[in-house]
Amino acid sequence: MWNHNTHPNHHNNNSSWNHYSYTHYYNLNIDSSTYNKTTTQHLSPTTTPTTTPTSTSTGVTTTHCSGEETCVWSDWINLGQPTSGSEGGDNESIKNIIAAGYHICSSPEAVECRAKQYPGLQISQLGQDVTCNPSVGLICNNNKQGLQQKCFDYEIRVKCCQCGTTTHIPTTTTTTVPPTTTPTPTTKTLTSTVPSTTTSRPLSSTTTPTTTPTYTTTGVSTTPCSGEETCVWSDWINLGQPTSGSEGGDNESIKNIIAAGYHICSSPEAVECSNVYNVSDHDGWCYYAFCNNTCEVETHSTRCNTSTTPVPPTTPTTTHLSTTTERPTTTPKQPPPNCDHDHPPRLNGESWIHNQCTNGTCANGKVIYEHVQCETPKPIACENNYPPIQVYDESGCCFHYECQCICYGWGDPHYVTFDGTYYGFQGNCSYVLVKEILPKYNFSVVIDNYYCDAPDGLSCPQSLTIYYQSYEIFMTKKDVDGVFTSLIDVNQQRIIPAYETKDFRITDNGIDTLLVIPAINAKVSFTGLMFSIYLPWDKFSGNTEGQCGTCDNNRTDDCRLPNGTIDSSCPDMAHQWHVADHNNSQCTPPPPEPTPPQPTCSDPPICHLIQSEVFESCHKVIPYEPFLVACIFDVCHMRDVKIGCTSMQTYADACAQAGVCIEWRNYTNGQCDFTCEKPKVYNACGPQVEPTCNAWYNFKFIQTQNEFSVMGDIELEGCYCPNGTILMSSTSNYCIPSCDICPLPNGEWKEANETWVSNCQDCVCDQYSLEIQCQPVACQHQPPLTCDQEGQVKVVETVDCCQKDKCECDVKRCSTSKITCPVGFEIEATMGVCCPTYQCLPMDVCVFNNTEYQPGANVPEDKCKNCVCGDRVDPQTHLHIIECQPTECDTHCQQGYDHQAVPGQCCGKCVQTSCVVMLPDNTTHTIQPGSIWIPSGDKCLKFECVKIMDQLITMEAKTVCPDFYPEDCIPGTEVIAPDGCCHVCIPKYKPCNVTKGKVYLDSNGCKSANEVEVTTCGGSCGTYAMYSLEANMMERSCSCCREVSTTKKEVEMICPDGSKYNHSYIHINKCGCQRTECVTPEETQVTRSRRRRR
Repeated sequence: MWNHNTHPNHHNNNSSWNHYSYTHYYNLNIDSSTYNKTTTQHLSPTTTPTTTPTSTSTGVTTTHCSGEETCVWSDWINLGQPTSGSEGGDNESIKNIIAAGYHICSSPEAVECRAKQYPGLQISQLGQDVTCNPSVGLICNNNKQGLQQKCFDYEIRVKCCQCGTTTHIPTTTTTTVPPTTTPTPTTKTLTSTVPSTTTSRPLSSTTTPTTTPTYTTTGVSTTPCSGEETCVWSDWINLGQPTSGSEGGDNESIKNIIAAGYHICSSPEAVECSNVYNVSDHDGWCYYAFCNNTCEVETHSTRCNTSTTPVPPTTPTTTHLSTTTERPTTTPKQPPPNCDHDHPPRLNGESWIHNQCTNGTCANGKVIYEHVQCETPKPIACENNYPPIQVYDESGCCFHYECQCICYGWGDPHYVTFDGTYYGFQGNCSYVLVKEILPKYNFSVVIDNYYCDAPDGLSCPQSLTIYYQSYEIFMTKKDVDGVFTSLIDVNQQRIIPAYETKDFRITDNGIDTLLVIPAINAKVSFTGLMFSIYLPWDKFSGNTEGQCGTCDNNRTDDCRLPNGTIDSSCPDMAHQWHVADHNNSQCTPPPPEPTPPQPTCSDPPICHLIQSEVFESCHKVIPYEPFLVACIFDVCHMRDVKIGCTSMQTYADACAQAGVCIEWRNYTNGQCDFTCEKPKVYNACGPQVEPTCNAWYNFKFIQTQNEFSVMGDIELEGCYCPNGTILMSSTSNYCIPSCDICPLPNGEWKEANETWVSNCQDCVCDQYSLEIQCQPVACQHQPPLTCDQEGQVKVVETVDCCQKDKCECDVKRCSTSKITCPVGFEIEATMGVCCPTYQCLPMDVCVFNNTEYQPGANVPEDKCKNCVCGDRVDPQTHLHIIECQPTECDTHCQQGYDHQAVPGQCCGKCVQTSCVVMLPDNTTHTIQPGSIWIPSGDKCLKFECVKIMDQLITMEAKTVCPDFYPEDCIPGTEVIAPDGCCHVCIPKYKPCNVTKGKVYLDSNGCKSANEVEVTTCGGSCGTYAMYSLEANMMERSCSCCREVSTTKKEVEMICPDGSKYNHSYIHINKCGCQRTECVTPEETQVTRSRRRRR
């Protein structure tokens, strides 16, 4: 509540920050006068009535009552359970109450609201956002209730007033609290019933017959009262802690009190200010303040008497209250004698702490010193095996023991609850680590886990979200450009530690991110793979739930489920604290159950470092067994020895938080080395806030001793600048040898006497003032410049902050005409200063008849010569020369062809002159065109050379003889046919008919694809020869068996070269006897002779 400071004129030091300001807290009590009202006052002088803490809201009465007004409170009204869902809640509005049939007024004077489950608590203590006022009634919406998203079941009662015509009966009531003989405090309640307010004010009495050290100032009322005047004192009002800084302080003005929602009059009759300080800095200077007649605080400082070193009292020790219905006079009371001889002077009734265990009291001008009597603290045993801590009272003299509420989580993850229960849990969702069972401080922590690189799918912590009052603080560690970096958001806004508000401070040393909340004495630490939560026993005992369990020094209820029941398994319980849709966490199905560790992995050596002498100094402070078990489990399941470092790091962090810093990484043979981002280096025991060159930053976060620094004054491992260097600023990563630098706006710096150019100015870091001094850059004279090349243009440019002439190219000034090159030449562009120049260059080709030929290609220059594009180059044209040789003619032709000259060509060609037949014995025979050749050994086969469209084709004809049966012949008539192929005879009578057979047709070496049906006519027909006497000659009658009806058919022929063509043949459909000319043998001989002569 107060700062220990040094007087500004006493003890000089080297710091530039040696002027401290003083800020104290004040409470204000207001005497309000209400006119034309009848007041009934109830005061119980000896008993302590049981009161129900409720939230009371009063309305404003605009109608004046000429008679006596009667006010009545209704019973407690509850319209039913709250409705569920995000749009649900508890609606106990005035409108709904009347609609439900309750007989109440539509505009009540006041209302009181409370939770049905917690009737003994004020609504402000429930941590829910609830509307409770006379104009509306009570309304609670589920979607405004933070993490729970559910309203309590509330009830309401209303105060209705009625104006009557009763007789005014003035009353005067005076109440004094006499001293008692026992130190037991007695609470008295004064209740004044008026149309606009209900006030309860506690009174207390002690054995010291002195008055309350309060200061009363009365005002002057200018408004006449026509009726009975009632005066009521308000409760003590405190609008909050003083604001810091030279412009801050404590402003409890009437205007601010009304603006804060307190229902008081704007022109009070009197005010009282309490807790005015009278303190010492324990270094010879004393400071005191009092409330003057205008209710302003006057502050004074003076040298203290060395025999007495007063310090401020924390609470008033004696209260005297007089309540009367008479209007107080404006003449101030004369106070009893003070202790003016003391240094500093003390007011009568003032008590202070003389030293840590001695109290002083000013009684009627005399100082009385009393030694503080402390009870012997009772020893306690803590279930979590942590040693109990000493908790001192406000005097700082007496203490008692309390257990510590500490919850850890690390690795896969492993959990140690507030009461010391260890369990493992694998889940990759968001879960509630801790929340209040009954919300008092709006504090909760949510963790987001993910499946890390374990072969059996174990999970690790990924981020923490801390909710406190209206804050949402998000912590995580991510790889940013290869550096494991802390990312912290406050209400969705990224911040850079160290960061401080009036409610909390966040620091980060490169490894450990630490959040401290002094108001509830809470700490939360997060390193990425581990977290720890420290809560005070006096504020959170028996009121926590979540995966960290209930802090009540009882392990049997650590596995508490959200519905309040106790599960027998904490891992099963942990799943039930899942938070849906938190930070977009994606919950994948759980992996297969991890396989048990192999026997060879039952005792990893790295884990036993925890129980070795390295950590021996911490063994009595922090139990190491859970961390050893977790280390063995992780190493065996992750198949990576380095995962054991997380358990050791967590244990070392717990030791450091308890004040035992251990350098342990040097004993792991490099397996647990930590590499910091350069240029910072690892330090096992360093401050949570590293000093910088920013004096204001150092003063605020390091040098200033306050509630934040006390909670964060521990040594932890982290990354710090190397020895001999200092961090430039909290937002930079520069370690510099000295703070004699000039910082730049971009976060960099320049050393003293360093020069550079910036914004066309020569700058220097002045070594004396450490300020940047700049002047315009000096420019040198430039000789004249000529730009006369094609496409050039003169321009002015700025080089090194100086203007210079320069020749630049403008392509629009270049010529657009192009040249055309002959065949065999190509255009080559050569870039000049600005514009290209073109020329024709010969190509590696020969040119003939406007055609390009590559070297080695044939060139058709002369029909009787073989011309080729050669390799030689013409020295004039620089083209390749065409080289020609006379053509050599080949006059050799194959059989059946003769070499003949071709007009217009150098060489003749082979022309076919005969047909060539290839016999089965691979011999050949030449047949002239139009000739038929019959092989000597086969009279049934004949070849004919036929010219078809200037091509000689060999036609092969093979006679197929009909079946010959001698027994069918007339004996003696068997002969060979004239063609020498088939046997014929005069058959015995046999009708003329068609005879069929199947053969393959052959023609010029080609053969039919399939067998062909061949038909012949055969049989006997009537033929005779006889002498005619009349004609004197032989008469003959001849008839032969011949075809009567035929059909032309085609068959596909296949040649040896694979070619195919269709061949036509005659098929006999029907045979018959037909008359024919009878020819004698002599005539036949003559006919043959004639044929030969042709």
